[in-house]
Amino acid sequence: MTYLAGLLSKVFHRTPILTAAILVPISASAQWTVYDPANYVENVLHYTHQLVQIRYQVQQLNAQLQAMRKLASPPWRDIRVTESALNAAMQQGNALTYVLRNAGQQFGNTFPVNRQITDWPTEEQNQNGRTVATMRATLNANQAQNSTIPTGLDRLTQMKAAVGQVQGHEQALELQNTATVFNGEELMLLRQAVMAQSNAQAVYFGSQANAEIQRDASIRNTMAGFAATPPTPADESLEVQP
Repeated sequence: MTYLAGLLSKVFHRTPILTAAILVPISASAQWTVYDPANYVENVLHYTHQLVQIRYQVQQLNAQLQAMRKLASPPWRDIRVTESALNAAMQQGNALTYVLRNAGQQFGNTFPVNRQITDWPTEEQNQNGRTVATMRATLNANQAQNSTIPTGLDRLTQMKAAVGQVQGHEQALELQNTATVFNGEELMLLRQAVMAQSNAQAVYFGSQANAEIQRDASIRNTMAGFAATPPTPADESLEVQP
């Protein structure tokens, strides 16, 4: 009996209470207690097996709960503020950028190409001013991009630290989704940087091409005026009428 009580104690921590209850004979008035050793052993083994099964079920439930547990603090970030700052940077001054609603029309008005120059100082000042303003806006946008690098590095450090702390498939999936979203945000920022660079190149080369083509158009128009046959003046009489 002592051996069976010890076996129950190893299987389940609270079994000493159960064992004590089993080992204490039930007193009944005017009755004799009948003790069947074979039945007693069979019952003890049966309950021992049930306790083992319950212990395994508890372990499985704990494992399932751990697998379903989420990350305590996912390293998310929000780049909407950064995108607003980038768009604001591209709108500064007289910049000719993609954020303008009629950017193409303003580009054509600024660089008319084949139209001859009518007011050279004014047109040159407008074209050069808008070109330089666009370069400045692109530089400001790059500065805004640079301000996001420390935050991005911090998020990457948090994700790398979380890799060694993941406990369960839910946390692993959440960390993977966080990394996927982070890559998507980086692509958005990279897309904006490429747009700003392309914008600056388009305005710069447009200014260079326009300066040459518009100057040639003005020269051709002037030369055409020189080559034109002047009209023959009407004959004038020097005769003095009385």
